[in-house]
Amino acid sequence: MMSSLAFQNRSLHALTINRLGMAKAKLGLLRQVLADNIRRFRHELGISQEELAHRAKIHRTYMSSIERAQRNIAIDNIEKIANGLGVKPHQLLMDGRR
Repeated sequence: MMSSLAFQNRSLHALTINRLGMAKAKLGLLRQVLADNIRRFRHELGISQEELAHRAKIHRTYMSSIERAQRNIAIDNIEKIANGLGVKPHQLLMDGRR
C-alpha cells in the first residue's frame, strides 16, 4: 500500500506534468497560427513549399517543419517567409479564428 506522502508526491508530479503540458499547448498556439497563415498564403499563390523555401532563401525541409508548427522560428525567418509570400510579417501572426 502506498504511504500518504508517496501519494501526495505522485499527485504533485502528475499536477506538474499537467500544468507543463497545458503551458506547452498554450505556447504552441501562435506557432500554429503562423503555420496556418503560411500555408494559406502559399496556397493562394499556388506555389509549393519548395518554391516558397527558394523565394525565402531557407531550406525546404525547414519550411516543411515550420508549416507543421514543429519549429520555434526566429523573427528574421518570419520576415524572409513574409517577403517570399509578398505579405507583411505581422500578417503571418494574425489569428483569423477569433
